[in-house]
Amino acid sequence: MSDIITLGAHACCAERGIRIPDQISLAGYDDIPESALVTPALTTVGQQGVDKGKKAGEILCSIIHEQSYEAHVLFQPRLVLRESTGPPESKGECQGVDRSRIELTSVVSSGISRAERRPERR
Repeated sequence: MSDIITLGAHACCAERGIRIPDQISLAGYDDIPESALVTPALTTVGQQGVDKGKKAGEILCSIIHEQSYEAHVLFQPRLVLRESTGPPESKGECQGVDRSRIELTSVVSSGISRAERRPERR
């Protein structure tokens, strides 16, 4: 989820009196400057936009000059931990759920996040 969409969710929570991060944790993706300006500040994942642009330019030049280039390039994002995430309250609809058995999986390329059950350890 991009920071802009998450900032919209942040504003919606504020309008409805939902306490961040006490009742809900929010995290975005992009690390835009505005994500640090809201209260509580938004936890986000930073991308290397300049590095990605440089690499795209290098690949484009290689294609134009019919030279070889890397077909797959990986960039390491960075977690920018701020005040919009925290441990869940002990009360609420998730009461009785073994949280140690659930992990958050993020599929960045499609912008989809989902919770998945971990396999039983024996």
